[in-house]
Formats: sequence, C-alpha cells, structure tokens
Amino acid sequence: SVLKRYGQPMIPLGWKDWEVAPDKAAQGREWYAQLQCGACHKLTDPSGLNISTRLTSGLASLKGKITSGCLADRPSGNAAKYDLTQEQRLALRQTVERENQLAQTPTLEHQVHTTMTRLNCFACHERNGIGGAERSGRSGWMQVIGDADLGEEGRIPPHLNGVGGKLRTEWLAQVLDGAPKVRPYMRTRMPAFGVANVGALAGQLAELDMTPEHKPESETTARDATFGHLLVGRDGLSCVSCHTFSNFGSMGIPGMGLDQMHRRLQWDWFRRYLVDPAALRPGTRMPSFWPDGQAANTEVLDGNTEDQIHAIWAWLAEGNRADVPAGLIRAKQEIVPDMDPVIYRNFIAGAGPRAIGVGYPERAHLAWDANQMRLALMWQGSFIDMSRHSTDRGVGFEPPLGSRVIIFPEGPSLAFLPDAQAPWPSSAAGRPDGYRFRGYELDTQRRPIFRYQLNKLEVTDAFTPRVVSVDVTLVRTLEIRGTASDPLWFRLATGTFTAQPDGSYLWNDQVHIRVRGPVPVVVGEDLRVPILLQSGTARVEVEMTW
Repeated sequence: SVLKRYGQPMIPLGWKDWEVAPDKAAQGREWYAQLQCGACHKLTDPSGLNISTRLTSGLASLKGKITSGCLADRPSGNAAKYDLTQEQRLALRQTVERENQLAQTPTLEHQVHTTMTRLNCFACHERNGIGGAERSGRSGWMQVIGDADLGEEGRIPPHLNGVGGKLRTEWLAQVLDGAPKVRPYMRTRMPAFGVANVGALAGQLAELDMTPEHKPESETTARDATFGHLLVGRDGLSCVSCHTFSNFGSMGIPGMGLDQMHRRLQWDWFRRYLVDPAALRPGTRMPSFWPDGQAANTEVLDGNTEDQIHAIWAWLAEGNRADVPAGLIRAKQEIVPDMDPVIYRNFIAGAGPRAIGVGYPERAHLAWDANQMRLALMWQGSFIDMSRHSTDRGVGFEPPLGSRVIIFPEGPSLAFLPDAQAPWPSSAAGRPDGYRFRGYELDTQRRPIFRYQLNKLEVTDAFTPRVVSVDVTLVRTLEIRGTASDPLWFRLATGTFTAQPDGSYLWNDQVHIRVRGPVPVVVGEDLRVPILLQSGTARVEVEMTW
C-alpha cells in the first residue's frame, strides 16, 4: 500500500510517446546481424535487409585453428566466451579436427549417444560406462520418499545398459514422454521430454539392444497363471514380501508393483533376471530363488526352473486383474479356518441376507443361500473379513476375502420339468415355491450338511474339499429321498460348457465339472442332470475343480 497507488496513474512531466529513430534502427539491424541473433531468433524485416545471414564460416574453416577463437583456453577479443570445462573443450577440438567424420551418416549407437547427451540423460543414468549420478556429482541430491530402506536402487535412477532389450518399446516411449511412474518411493522425478525430442529414441534403443539370442515371448495359459499365483504369494516364494500389487502394500519394503511388470518388461530379460538378478543389475537387493539355475522351491511344478518362471510370467500377464497373492490382504478381523471348518452366518455379497459361509482348512470355501436353497459361491484362499459386521450395526454385504470366486446362478437348484428342454423356473429373489429350509447338521469332520425340503422330497447337500497341487476340488453330494410324479432335474451351473474327452465339462474356461451318476445334458446355457428316484432315493456326486 505504500509503494502502490490505486487510481489514475501519474504521467511524468515532459512525457512523449515512443517513436522509432531511423538512425538507431539501422544501427540495431547491424548489431542484430553482427551478433548473429538470427542464428536462434527468426525475424522478418520490412526493409528487406537479410539480417539472418550467418557471418561466420563453416566448421571446416576451423581445422588447424582449434586453439584460438571460442575454443581457446582463454578466448579473447570478439570470440564467444562459453563456460566450457577443459574436458568439453578438448572434445570439441577433436570433433572439429575430424572433418571427414562429420560428413558421414552417424551410426545408430552414435545417434542414441547424441540424444542422451543433448538431453543430459547422463546426469542421472549410466549407459555403457558413461554418465550416472556418481560421475555427475548428483548422487547426494537423490533421496527416498519415506523411511523404507531400499538401498541405492531405491534412490539412484537405474542404469540404461541394454535398456532396449529390457523394456518393451511402447513402455519406453511412454516413459520418455513422462507418462507412467512406477517408482513412487524415488524422490527424484524424470522430466517429460516430449515426442518431438525423443520420438525416435525408444525404437533406436530397442534396435540397438535386441541381441540375436533374444527369445520371443511364449504363450501362457490360465493354469500357468494359477501356479504363478501360488509362487508369488506368501506360501510360495513370497515375492509379496518386497513387492506391492495394485492397491495392496507389500509385507515389507514397498518395492515395485507386480501388476506393472508384464507391461513394462521383455520376457527374455525377465527370465534371465530372475535366475541371476545381480548380473543384470549390480547392487540389487533382489535375491535369486534359482541360484545356478536350481529352484529353491522344489514342491511347485517339480522344481522345474523354466516352468516356474514361465508360470510367474503368466500370472503377471493378468496385470491388476490377477488374483491377489496370499499375504497381501491383511484384514482387520479375518476369520481363518485352521484345524476345523468355520461357519459364518451373515450378509455375504452374492449369497443374500441369509447366507451361510463355510470356510474349510483346505482353503476352499463356499457360501450357501438359505433363502433359495442353493450353492451361491465358492472361492479359494482367504475366507472372509468379519470387521464390517463387527462395527456399529454391521450394515452391508461382505464379499469373499479370497480369490478365484465362482458364482452360481440364482434360483432353485431342483425343479420339476416336463422335459429337458423346458424353461427353468424364474429366479426371483424370494423363496422358491415348495421349498422349506431344514437347517444343517455337522458330519464327523464338523463339515455342515445342508437340509431342505421340496414338496414331499427330503434333500441333503454336502460338500467335501480336496486339494491336488494348486488346484482345489469341491465334491458336492446331493441325496434325495421321497417320491415324485413329475420328472425332477438338477441344474448345476449356467454359462458356456465344453465337453472334455474324459466325459467332464469345462465351465466358462474356469471350472472342470465331472458328474458321477446320471449323465448331464447341456440345455442352452444350463448344465442339467436328470434325477432318477429309484426305490425312493437318488444320489448325485459332482466334482468341481478350479
């Protein structure tokens, strides 16, 4: 308020509007040309004077004169005085003396080196023995965000030796343009250079660093990913001890996210890195779980190194859609079935308000809908988190805590139909007509056997989990007693079904279903089983493996 006056500005005495002085303008043109302002600034002069003409001679004229002018140890007179180090001055002198090399087309390696020099990539990154934070004296500037002890690899930007064979070309292009950030723990951030400056660099690095021995990426299957899911989790190699996944923090230090790796890395680099991490990244804290090519975990895939690494790659290929590895979900009140099955009766998402969750020590679980008398869900891994229903009034539906959740159709599982092709009864939210829930009883292993009534028929529905390798089989045994005048049908699932050579069916490319007893039939999107009541009893055994 002291230095400023708000209002009408005061005009000094003797003020005159600015006018161009012709003599001074002509002198300015001469200085503009003499100082070579036109070397950088474009200007159109109405007078037609060519003021952008360079007054200096070409580089060839400097041959034999490298110790004078701007390249002198102490430039004098009108020579440009650049703030050059002695090392830079010597490099320029050598370049000027090699006039014949300047006329040659630069090699691919030279083009990459020139771009990295021009953009000063070497200030932070090392490539083939050139540059790096230590050499540039910038190491002390770089710090880790937070208190995590990640060592030098959490603080210093990575070296770029062979980076074109390490990173996918499309990912490298995004990195150079400043898009993805995969090291949130690193305080130093890489600038965005823009496509105009680095548009060709990603492709040049890929072409330069791809060796003839580079192996292409091989095909993977859902079963491969299942083994990979086991290996990265707490019960496998425990990769989650250091690596995050999606929104889940790691069990220890916050290493790079597993969900980012497949879209970043080349398969050939990945497979070589896991076997000997220190060979490709000296100083890394990443251990080798396959020292000298021998698997530390010999229980999964018979300890075959190539198969294990291939399985991890298959799981990584699913990105953030992959099943969450065991050990990352640390619920406030996780219910863990340890020695005996655990029953949880509450609101479970996908199973309704009268849901009965059953957790088995075999880590295969289910949710039974006591309103519609149906199997609603089955899943693997962790059972359920009860914290929602233990807080305040416990409002809301809690989803399964584990992974590989399989959803079964709503509506009754049993129905009287005139023939196999007849429409299945409506799957309204209420209790189906003729049904009555009779509760459950526990077998000798404390596994619940669900009981219900359909008209005059008494039904029991029992489940037994079995674990084979990484696959889990849930055996469902349906027993029916009574008489019925109309044909009775049992609907197992809805979706797509592919008949297998062994007589089983593959449901939605996820679950293998085998029926022991009556022969099932596919009707539209239903897999149905005819129930044959002989002497007033019927039994159907269904094996579901996923």
